[in-house]
Amino acid sequence: MACRMLNISTGAAIAMHAARLLAQEEGSIGAQEMSKRLGVSKNHLSKIMSRLVATGIVSSEKGPSGGFFLSDEQKENTFMDVFKAIDGSLPLCDCMFETPNCDKKNCIFGDLIRRTYSDFERTLSQTKISPQNKQK
Repeated sequence: MACRMLNISTGAAIAMHAARLLAQEEGSIGAQEMSKRLGVSKNHLSKIMSRLVATGIVSSEKGPSGGFFLSDEQKENTFMDVFKAIDGSLPLCDCMFETPNCDKKNCIFGDLIRRTYSDFERTLSQTKISPQNKQK
C-alpha cells in the first residue's frame, strides 16, 4: 500500500493535546475554555470531544458549569487509544510510492517507513494520558 510518511490528522493531534490538558486539570473544562487554551476552533474541538466521549476515553458533564473531564481510570488510557478513537488503526505501510516497478528489496528508504510507524505505535501505546506517567 502506498502511503505518506506518518500521517496524523489534525483531529488526532487535537484529541491527544486535549486529553493531556484534561489529565493535568482538576475537575472539568468547558469546550470554550479548552478551545482557547489549545488555540483551536471550538466547533472542531467539540466534534473531537464528542467522539472521545462516545468511545469512553473522556467523560462529560452537561449544564452551564459542565465540561469534559477524565476519571482516574480514563487517565490510564494510552495516547494510542486516543489516536485510534479519531483516526482508527495505523495503516500497514511499507512504501511511499508503490508501483508495479517498485523493487522493495532495493528500496531507497530501506525499512525506514516500517520502523517509523512501529516506533510511533510503540511510543503511543506505552504513553498513558496521565502526566505522571510520561516517558523520559
